[in-house]
This record gives sequence, C-alpha cells and structure tokens, in this order.
Amino acid sequence: MNLMQNNRKTILINKKFQLRFAFVVCSFLIPFSLIFPTIVYHLFNTLIDYITHDIGTQSLKTMEETQNQMIELLVVFETLIILITFFISLYLSHKIAGPLFKLKKAMDESDHRKEFTDLKFRDGDHFEDLANEYNEMTHGIKNFYNKNIKLAQQAAEQIKKTIPFVPQETKMELESAISTLNTLNSIPQK
Repeated sequence: MNLMQNNRKTILINKKFQLRFAFVVCSFLIPFSLIFPTIVYHLFNTLIDYITHDIGTQSLKTMEETQNQMIELLVVFETLIILITFFISLYLSHKIAGPLFKLKKAMDESDHRKEFTDLKFRDGDHFEDLANEYNEMTHGIKNFYNKNIKLAQQAAEQIKKTIPFVPQETKMELESAISTLNTLNSIPQK
C-alpha cells in the first residue's frame, strides 16, 4: 500500500468552486463594508452643517479636509478587509477542495493501475472521515478480492483432482473451467 504524498502546493485546486466560494463570501461583506463609510460621511456632513453656523470658513475647510482624509482612509481600510476576506475564503475553500481533489485523484489512479492506495489528507483539511471511509472501503474490496482468488485456486485444485475420474467429454469442459479459474489467478493481487 502506498501512502499518497501529503503536500499540496497549488492553492486553486478546483478553481471554479474556490473562486465562487470566495466571491460569495465577499459579496456578503461588500454591502456591509459600505455602511460604515456612508455613516461617517453623513456624520461629517451633519457636523459641518452644524459648525458652519457657528464658526468661520477656515475651520470649515479644515473639517472638509478631515472628512475627505477620513473617507479615503475608510476606503483603503475596507478594500484591505475585502482582500483579506477574499484570501481567507480561498484558504478555507482550499481545505475543502483539496481533499475532494485528492479523493478523485486516488479513485482515478486505482482505476488506471487496478490497485488501491491508502488516502491521507493533510492536518486541518476537512472531510478527514472521508479518507478513513475510503481506506476502509478499499481494504474491504482487497480482502474480498483476495478471498475470491483463493477460492478460485481451491476450486481449480479440486477440479484437477476429479478430472481422472470423469468421462472424456466432461474432461474438456473441466479443463476449460480450470483455464478460466487460472486466468483469475493470473490477475495480480491487489
């Protein structure tokens, strides 16, 4: 049994799923992130309106500059939060897509090579129980297969022992059955 290598260097394993996952998470974040700058903008406008009645134009210009700086800072801050959320979403989806990719790869390899390899996910990956279930299933298939090969071998030996005691026309059929059973035995055991 070969253990599959346990390191993954590609972040976008299932690009379509992972990008969709990240965009869905970010699409919920974007409207909420626009609320805070809007509130600050309206707060400053209200404050400016209130102050304009009591102080001069120099203080008004200072307030407007502060408002613009604050809005710029908030836009940068919100953009950073969205980008960080996007990359966290990619990371989280990687922990989902990676194990599914690895399972698919193990199934493809077992189909092409006609042998099963044990599946192991990395620490922190989701669906760890899926790897255990897959390994239990493949071990069950191997045991069933090997048991049937032994039974075929035993059946071929029993038929060989009875050939001398049967009529000639039956011997040909029994020899054909032995040949078929030997064909099963020649398949490499998994």
